[in-house]
Amino acid sequence: MAFLPEQRYSEQEIRSIVDGYITLDQDGRLSALMAKVTRCRKCQVMTSLGKSRPINALVRPLPLPRLSDNKAFRNYCIKIKRDDSYLRHQFEPGRSAEEVAAALGPTKFSIGLLPWTDRCMLYQKSNGQTKLMVIGIDYKNFPPFFHSPRDHQFPLDSYRKSNNIWGPSWRQFWRYLLKTADDATVNNFISENGVFFTNSMLCFGGSKDRTHHEEICLTNCRNHIAELISIMRPEVLVSFGVWGLRNIVCLLIEQNPGHPFLESLVGAEMPFKEMEKAVNRGMGAEGIQVLWEGRRVAFWPLYQPARPNRYNRDYEVLRGLLNHP
Repeated sequence: MAFLPEQRYSEQEIRSIVDGYITLDQDGRLSALMAKVTRCRKCQVMTSLGKSRPINALVRPLPLPRLSDNKAFRNYCIKIKRDDSYLRHQFEPGRSAEEVAAALGPTKFSIGLLPWTDRCMLYQKSNGQTKLMVIGIDYKNFPPFFHSPRDHQFPLDSYRKSNNIWGPSWRQFWRYLLKTADDATVNNFISENGVFFTNSMLCFGGSKDRTHHEEICLTNCRNHIAELISIMRPEVLVSFGVWGLRNIVCLLIEQNPGHPFLESLVGAEMPFKEMEKAVNRGMGAEGIQVLWEGRRVAFWPLYQPARPNRYNRDYEVLRGLLNHP
């Protein structure tokens, strides 16, 4: 498949992305976390998962402390280009998903945590403040991803690539929130507010069924996500989907024991019905107020954006929390 030049990041854009990560790298915490996530083997050693075990081939441990040096940065760009060529070679026809997964080794797909996080870093606020942190569900499973060439995202593919597996949920999220997914509008919002995207699970799933998720894998990633929240210190925290809602609520309950609304969401058979009732009762201006390490945070779960939206007023609430018209 041919790639247009604008569908990959230029060296200048990669510099901006790396600078965005450096801005958020408080005392080396973010770079240390990325390195730790890269080495994580919690799911890989669980024999009970069988062939569903996730494939940890997503997070590149950026050596942020030394990338402010121009020579080190250029050498890193060369490494990214080599990885990009290597990955494209691996994904050529005639190989199986299992063979490619075994060959990946330490090679990673994204510059940082995931391509849509990289976009946020490209337009990161210079003061490093994060107003909005969005936590999706998880990455797609590797075998279906492997067999869909148009979905392949490699280190130098940017968010501008029109057809890839990472885009639909995030683009639909922007359409619902900003009423457009126009690049300039989205990028201005990111730049003005400070936005950080990640997922509840930081690996590819191992199942051949694209709809299959293992809850234990989300649980295994939970400490990584908690650490990211602590580093980002968001004002507004958003989750996607039922799995994302329950996963983040479990994290929040640890620091907000006895919170009646959080506990009702964990136990609800249809938690978004509970959210709809809450909105109809007037909840919205304040969201679900919680504490994270003593700081007040507004939490607001959203229905999975890639699916038909059943709860249109959810985004009215979020716009209010973000002071966005």
